[in-house]
Amino acid sequence: MFNDIFTGTGRVSAGYSWDQGDLKSSNYSYSARLSARYLETLNQSLIYSGTFDQDEDDGDDISNSLILRTNAALYQGWDLSFDQGLSWQSSDNDDDSSNYFLRIQSSLVPHDSYNLIAEYSINWDDDGNGIERSDSGRLRAFWVPRDTMSFSGEVRLRKSAEGDEQISWEYSASWLPLRDGSLQCNLAYSEEEDQDGHRTWSFSPNLTWAVTHYSTLGLRYSLGAQETNSEINDFETVFLSFRVFMNDSWEAINSKGSDMTMLSTRLSILFWYLVLFAFSGCAMTGVDSGNETYKNSVMNFAAVQSVAVLPFQNLASEDDAAARVRDAFMGMLLATEAIYVLPPGEVERGIERTSLRNPAAPSNDKVKALGEILKVDAVITGVLREYGNVRSGQTEANLISLSLQMMEVETGRIVWSGASTQGGIGLSERLFGGGGNPMNSVTKDAINDLLNQLFE
Repeated sequence: MFNDIFTGTGRVSAGYSWDQGDLKSSNYSYSARLSARYLETLNQSLIYSGTFDQDEDDGDDISNSLILRTNAALYQGWDLSFDQGLSWQSSDNDDDSSNYFLRIQSSLVPHDSYNLIAEYSINWDDDGNGIERSDSGRLRAFWVPRDTMSFSGEVRLRKSAEGDEQISWEYSASWLPLRDGSLQCNLAYSEEEDQDGHRTWSFSPNLTWAVTHYSTLGLRYSLGAQETNSEINDFETVFLSFRVFMNDSWEAINSKGSDMTMLSTRLSILFWYLVLFAFSGCAMTGVDSGNETYKNSVMNFAAVQSVAVLPFQNLASEDDAAARVRDAFMGMLLATEAIYVLPPGEVERGIERTSLRNPAAPSNDKVKALGEILKVDAVITGVLREYGNVRSGQTEANLISLSLQMMEVETGRIVWSGASTQGGIGLSERLFGGGGNPMNSVTKDAINDLLNQLFE
């Protein structure tokens, strides 16, 4: 922080790859952000980022971008933002290219349950063969009649550099029939049509149910068709998933008796561990379990430059456990210098503006609204399932079980999810005793595991 008005951040990172002792490639990335809050109702951010890749086979590749964002609260419930940016790339294998864009957006909240958003953007692309312009505009409307119910509609118009026009619209409804948000029902209908009469439509109801603290049931159904002037192709898909988050809970061991009895019990546990290992053919980690990762294969994660981390849902016995883990996660994510993490105060402002009552399970419409208000690329939610001390007989250790999800704000859909369980009573603790690792240590292990899942 330079003063009360200007703040700045920056990062530099480097990566190298060797093959049999020879340097094959290197990567350098760098970014800087200068923010200014002139008034309570006016702020700006200037963001620069770039990468420099060197490869023995493919040569050098350089990419840079510069974006200026201006946000203004014109009146209570009426916000206006203006973005302008420039990016340019050069490569030994491809032609140099550049892009310049302008985007203006207005958000109107006439009532706590209504939100209207209008946006228009222009892009100029130059690949060395001339400049091509493309335009796009969209209008979104949100209605939240009750805390557990929301509706939205969107119309989008695109015009490419070749003059092709395409219009699309989407309607969706979300309902949380249970007050704790464990059951979520969504209905979505979308349609798209171009100037040649080619049309695609789809109807997609889905259901997500947190059956227990450790299991989630998901059901997705999609029905639609692709129509051209000569043919119609129908499609129908059903996707059913059941996710279980495991931990290292064991039945208590009867530790009464002599030391010889205890030693015999521990040797028996070791024997059965080895038997299970031999029959399963799997590596046995003992204290690390529950890792489960989903990653959208078509999502460009490099485009995610800023995120908002919402308050985590707390299923642990300690009241403030989720808040502590969230703070630790935000700090470690920011320390990677790969993504800008929005400050908690700004996140709270977005939660209030969108009237989000259950931050741990926002609907698609709420995620979109948060993206519009906070100007972030993605939203991260989390559920803290276990946190604290666990005991089995006379043995105890610290345990954490955390699951996270990332949702892109453009569609509100989940693009990444991961889970990690660290600590707990493993083989060494059962055989030889001991209290395990400190709570701070297992928390960092879980967060590092999740960051590795996210950036892998």
